[in-house]
Amino acid sequence: MHLLLRPSGAIAQPMNWLAAAADASPVQVSTMIDNDVVSCVGGGSLLLWLLLQRSSRQPSHIDAMPSVVMHGDLVLPTPESVARWAMLKIDPHEWRRQAVMVGMNGGLSKPENKWLAPIMTNVAAGRFEPLESQMLRQVDFWDRQGKLEWRPSTSSDADEASFSLKGPVMSESSGPLLLHGAESQYLGGVLSRLHPPADF
Repeated sequence: MHLLLRPSGAIAQPMNWLAAAADASPVQVSTMIDNDVVSCVGGGSLLLWLLLQRSSRQPSHIDAMPSVVMHGDLVLPTPESVARWAMLKIDPHEWRRQAVMVGMNGGLSKPENKWLAPIMTNVAAGRFEPLESQMLRQVDFWDRQGKLEWRPSTSSDADEASFSLKGPVMSESSGPLLLHGAESQYLGGVLSRLHPPADF
């Protein structure tokens, strides 16, 4: 199966990261491809990183690992990288303020949201390097396993999406990830196989 991650520009703000990782609307699933492939378009690499932080780590065999295809530049969880992708002026202090507000609203105390707490702690303190390093470690792992492919971005996300995924079997998922329907369960299985081992 082919998973296409193509989030909206709302993911450029940390206050939306919890919703982005809980809402499957930017995720499309195609059954036209036999091998497991995850394609990241636009801010899709940032969404994939968030989804991996949310998902559980499970032992996996390298042969069963999905391929990851990056269309265009990698979007890291830093204000500078996100600003380049979103073509916005992003103030790191605003990111810090948003992270503090996310922590203050009580949402991170819910068991299902605790995965985001360490991320928001780093953002609130202006420590973006550990987040960048964590994401680059995952990308390096996929690359070393021969499961990472880079493709140039085209003129628009729509062009990239039509290039990557065509056909009537394309369906758009909705609702919380990993909770509803076979596609969401499948997504959870794919994500669990993308985690690098603890000793990597």
